[in-house]
Amino acid sequence: MRGIFTIYKRELKSYFSTPIAYIILGAFLFFTGFFFYNILSYFSLACIQSMQYAQMYRRPPTPMNVNSWVVQPFFYNLAVISLFLIPLLTMRSFAEEKRLGTLELLITAPISNTALVLGKFLAAYTMFLVMLGFTFIYQAILFILGEPDFMPILTGYIGFALMGAGFVALGLFMSAITENQILSAILSFGALLVFWVVNWASVVSGGWLSEALNYLSVSTHFGFFARGVVDSSGIIYFLSFATLGLFLTGQALESWRWRG
Repeated sequence: MRGIFTIYKRELKSYFSTPIAYIILGAFLFFTGFFFYNILSYFSLACIQSMQYAQMYRRPPTPMNVNSWVVQPFFYNLAVISLFLIPLLTMRSFAEEKRLGTLELLITAPISNTALVLGKFLAAYTMFLVMLGFTFIYQAILFILGEPDFMPILTGYIGFALMGAGFVALGLFMSAITENQILSAILSFGALLVFWVVNWASVVSGGWLSEALNYLSVSTHFGFFARGVVDSSGIIYFLSFATLGLFLTGQALESWRWRG
């Protein structure tokens, strides 16, 4: 446990000792703010048009649900932004250690591979949660301006936190199998994109293959959480995703140790 905490502190400090954390956080805030503003503006315009049509045709205005029009699209955009930024967050975790030659020191130190992997994972995941925490500002704005349902917002954040754990774990694995940070980021983004769109292939397939592709899709499981549904299969999926990513990272380090 001490080994995990030692690595965690070391890694977390390294994030803020370089510009990378501030650049990623700044990009995250810019893009999330941009999409939130546009989604909210579109919702406001739709509400105005609904009222105008109601007055014109002398009928009740069409009900406008802020969760369907704002919250759900915002979470989907948040997920897509994460597809790009989380690989940048994890790309240096092991690749940079290899390039600098410091991974050999960590491997030979009295710290297990498990502690090393978990320490780095928790540090990167903490950074992810810090980024996520800033988006609470947008939800506060919604509650000030309207009356959104709280549960879909809560389940959306639960799903996003679970999904983020899987994304970070996969990013660590890609960083562990290469010495190049850029290559690590590209591999991570490519793998995450495949898991995001794999359900598209289910449209042209059928039977068990269609069901399997839908189950493998990150967007399918995240969609339930974004719509306010806590699905046990989604929880199992994301936890398994993260666990498998961490396991493969440990195996990659073990393989590197024996080759070295």
